[in-house]
Amino acid sequence: CVECDSTKDPTCLENPGPPVNCPKDAMACITTKMYVPNLQDDSDANTNDQAGQLVSLTRNCTKEVIEESCQVDTSMKRAFIKCAEYCTGTGCNSSPSTRQIRISLSILLLLLLL
Repeated sequence: CVECDSTKDPTCLENPGPPVNCPKDAMACITTKMYVPNLQDDSDANTNDQAGQLVSLTRNCTKEVIEESCQVDTSMKRAFIKCAEYCTGTGCNSSPSTRQIRISLSILLLLLLL
């Protein structure tokens, strides 16, 4: 799997580098994306120019695989939309795939519904 964090290394977004060997207990590779959510009130939704903006992207090995989804993450001072995608295979989390594009479209729909 590729391991990087866009908050520490901006090249993680588009040119994340070569894959590394994962620990023996790793089950898959994970790509996690954090997005700015849309505003809650439809009356002022048009003023939120940052809605849907990618805040961070991380690529790692993971010991667990759960259902891929996008959820509101309130663990930080501000709420974000957090999306996780899992894959198996050498370097499978290294670049955008059609699956990631589908997830991005799902995020957009989720943001529009918030």
